[in-house]
Amino acid sequence: MADYTAFWGHDDLSDVMVVLYEEAEDGSRKRKRDSPLPAHKVVLAANSQVLKAQVPIAVSKHCSCLLMSKTGHDAWSKVVNWAKAAGTDGTEQPHIDFAVPAGQLEVGESVLKAMYQHQPDLSGFGQVALLQLLMLADRYQVSKVMSAVNQTVQALATADISWDLVSAVCQLPSTCKGMEAFAIVLQAATSKH
Repeated sequence: MADYTAFWGHDDLSDVMVVLYEEAEDGSRKRKRDSPLPAHKVVLAANSQVLKAQVPIAVSKHCSCLLMSKTGHDAWSKVVNWAKAAGTDGTEQPHIDFAVPAGQLEVGESVLKAMYQHQPDLSGFGQVALLQLLMLADRYQVSKVMSAVNQTVQALATADISWDLVSAVCQLPSTCKGMEAFAIVLQAATSKH
């Protein structure tokens, strides 16, 4: 896949905004990034099946709001009012929600940024942050990031694996422990025992 790093975070040719927010345990929004990130539907859709599924919904909401604001149909007034309350008057780009666990806004932004990179750059990430990246990439089905994390962990010598990573791996939900995406991380952590 090509490298689109030059477009990351820039309005140039962007056609969707990503609203990055922390999800509370009850599923509500806890905190969000100060401003939505400009993004490109084709990059998101090419890298994430989950985001690909959200693109038509975001576009549909946006087009409906735009059409309703232009036609003035009374039947659509509630939806137009909803759109205005949500901060769009039909002239803004559509939005896609990107939920992350509490305290992981930066991890979420890193997953999105990696979608624009030919080969995700994971230098500078601690081992626990790599596990957080892996979990979020698995949630959004971003195989490029999952592969990059696994390659990074696989390259670690057993002596270099931190006990923090081992502890974090032991706390993974049991559903993750049986998944192929986590096999290398689990193997690395168990070799440390």
